Amino acid sequence: MLNKLYNITGKEIRHIYKRLETVFQKIGIVKYDAFKEMGGNLSFALCMLDDTNTGFILNTMHGRDSSYTYIKEITKGEAYA
Repeated sequence: MLNKLYNITGKEIRHIYKRLETVFQKIGIVKYDAFKEMGGNLSFALCMLDDTNTGFILNTMHGRDSSYTYIKEITKGEAYA
């Protein structure tokens, strides 16, 4: 088994690295109070990006009577309207 593990070719390694470019590598979350009457930082923004800074931002705002969820697509570090 170990012998097979050590026999990875350069082509296979390049394939692995190419696939890793599309995996979410940069992940961040920020919790906050969206409305002043709410406490406890129940709202949050979650950002997930790959190696080329492509991914999304998910924003959820929690209020007393309702909650809102928005998503923004990010392409190569740029967000568009």
